Amino acid sequence: MGKYIRVIVILILLGGSFLVYQWLQSPISRSEERGDVIITNDSPQEVQEQETVEDQKDEYVKTLDASAITGLPCVNYDARPLAIVYSGDVETRPYFSGINQAGFVVEMDHRYTHGGTRVMGVFECEKPEFVGPMRSGRVDFLTVAASFNAIYVPWGGDSISKSLLKKRVHDHIDCNSEIAPGGSSASCFRQSTSIVPLGGEDRAFSSAVELQEQAADLGYSMKNSFVGYKHAPDISPDQRPSGGTLTIGYMNGFGVSYEYNRDTNSYERFFAGKAEYDFTTKQRVAPKNVVVLTAKKSSFVQGVQYPTDPWEGMEAKYLQNDSGQYPNFNIGDAWFDADRSGQAVIYSNGQETDGSWKKGNDARDPYVFFSDSGEEITFVPGQIWLQIVDADRAVQWDVR
Repeated sequence: MGKYIRVIVILILLGGSFLVYQWLQSPISRSEERGDVIITNDSPQEVQEQETVEDQKDEYVKTLDASAITGLPCVNYDARPLAIVYSGDVETRPYFSGINQAGFVVEMDHRYTHGGTRVMGVFECEKPEFVGPMRSGRVDFLTVAASFNAIYVPWGGDSISKSLLKKRVHDHIDCNSEIAPGGSSASCFRQSTSIVPLGGEDRAFSSAVELQEQAADLGYSMKNSFVGYKHAPDISPDQRPSGGTLTIGYMNGFGVSYEYNRDTNSYERFFAGKAEYDFTTKQRVAPKNVVVLTAKKSSFVQGVQYPTDPWEGMEAKYLQNDSGQYPNFNIGDAWFDADRSGQAVIYSNGQETDGSWKKGNDARDPYVFFSDSGEEITFVPGQIWLQIVDADRAVQWDVR
């Protein structure tokens, strides 16, 4: 009899254990144990994938191989940039090559007397085989190049910027070989008239690939030291305006405008009323961000006092010819400017943000952009165009 009782007791204990196990595995038990867990029928892998998608919607994650300038991933993310000076002449604009591959582009007046503009591209991730047409540099282009610690590549220059390069204020390669080191025949060349049917001075080109190799041979540091901008993802299409036009009133014949494209969340660029395309890639020039920086513009004139004497050691013929010819925008250069901050307006995501710019005293201190509330500007990943203007230039944004 006792034997049967023991068997019954064992069966009862086993059955009870099974019921307890089932209860512990039930959703009710788990939700009581962890009130923050949401019960779902999805598998753990599906739940993880859903959480990843949600995270991507709310937060931009900059990858380790992201460009410090554009925020986009690239092979050469840690390569030192090249800052190459383009021509600004109207006839050369249709032949602008490699301009879409620059992470950052700046445009401003290059003459004080007539106000025609010139362009410089900063190439970090991509190093195009053909960059040009090129022309001579200016102090303010050197200033922007140094702010990225980019190797500065003009095709010659005005007497004042060349005087600075003689003092070795910043690493450079002069494609016109006016101030050593000059460009090699592989780095800097005249493009064939069958490709660019213009005069000789308008066919000056360079190869960013060869320039990078030459810079390494010269012993220049080839590592990127630019800290980088902040980036955030494109806002959703339903938050974007249907369109808008940004007009920048450079002198007649050099006017610039941008048409905001809601679908691509970019700004399609027009020069002198004509749509701009990269001559090599045939792609539309359409940066994701545009910054308009307003600064006082003066000219280098003999007799005016500057922190550094622009005429020191210069030949008399240049003193006479160049005084009053070349502009000096007060954009915080390390040699002649007093201002280290000023007004800026930023255009991204189809929106206009009033703000400011700041720059430190050192030539290699970067430009930093802020909103009026004091927060550092967050750019949309992609190309940035900087338009430098003086207060006399009309700038207008019309949103639709």
